[in-house]
Amino acid sequence: MQLNRFEVVLGAALVCAACSADPAARDGSGALAAVGTADCSAIDTIRTTNVVEFVASIQHAYSYQPLTINGMNGLIEAVRALEASNLERAAGAAQSASYHLRSLRAGATCYWVLQPPGYPAAVEQAVLLYDPNWRRNLVIEAPHAREDHNTDSESALVFERVGAKALAISGSHRCVQGVATSGCHLSSECSHRDPTTGKIAAIAPAESDPAHSTHNALNAFHLAFRNTDATELQLHTNLHPEINGDALVSNGTRYAIPSTAADALYAALRAPDVNVRSCNDPAFPAMRNAFCGETNTQSLASNGAADTCLGRPLSGGDSSVHRFIHLEQSNYQLCQPADLAVNPLCLGSFEQWADRLGSAVELAFEAKR
Repeated sequence: MQLNRFEVVLGAALVCAACSADPAARDGSGALAAVGTADCSAIDTIRTTNVVEFVASIQHAYSYQPLTINGMNGLIEAVRALEASNLERAAGAAQSASYHLRSLRAGATCYWVLQPPGYPAAVEQAVLLYDPNWRRNLVIEAPHAREDHNTDSESALVFERVGAKALAISGSHRCVQGVATSGCHLSSECSHRDPTTGKIAAIAPAESDPAHSTHNALNAFHLAFRNTDATELQLHTNLHPEINGDALVSNGTRYAIPSTAADALYAALRAPDVNVRSCNDPAFPAMRNAFCGETNTQSLASNGAADTCLGRPLSGGDSSVHRFIHLEQSNYQLCQPADLAVNPLCLGSFEQWADRLGSAVELAFEAKR
């Protein structure tokens, strides 16, 4: 499986980083980068009022280059080092992908940031925020931060509110033209409606779509946390409430696997005033064309697929194995506040929905510390 592909070369990748022609990888600058990061006292600490403001500052590029295997393994190792509070090792490992370790002071809270090349003006790869004082063992992912309606701001609001461990925000726009295809499962998200037939063809997704490709930073972060006991919540939006309701919760499969994290969120999010559906509730089966995330590369990695690009999710193992949550949400529940008065399709603002989702997360997943 492709997870092993990255794991197998991890040692070699780090050896290459250690003997790189890049002086920063040889001269101990990992130690220099770590100075002042732990407590946000470093001179280059990023300072914002809150995480939403930080996320809003990220400029998503219209260009894209996939990560190398060496870069993938460097980021996996960097996340492992953050988990161990070893900032020197995290800074050194991240250099394999030309990332830098920095700190972010958002209000009164200090976070650690894995910052990609081009930040903040032209970001191609994902940004990772890590809270060393996290309360919930939860990683939130926004793989289509600009394309999926306001999920960048939504994810930041929920991340701060619930005290999640980490937040991954995608880089380049999802459908960058002229880049290679990932060769993964076909998708219609980046194709156009045929003027003659009226149909939208399914095509091979672009490498710039991190949820439908493998050689990207968001996937590397996902794989790193996948090897821990963290729950990973991935946020999406869509324009089809007739198919997916106001929200559609999935464990990344259509299998009814008892007591998963997805089941817990589904139960907590349901309410009389919203239409919350599940891909895993046999009492209320999802529609055949519902967006359950079965071909999502992070879902495949989290659900035992032998091939995380073209494979299929498996149902084996108990709930501790299936810790991925794929959450589809209606665009009309995540409108900009200003649109509520002028767009009759809008049912609520992203701030209102983030508050609802945050409450559900708090109910579904207890604080660990």
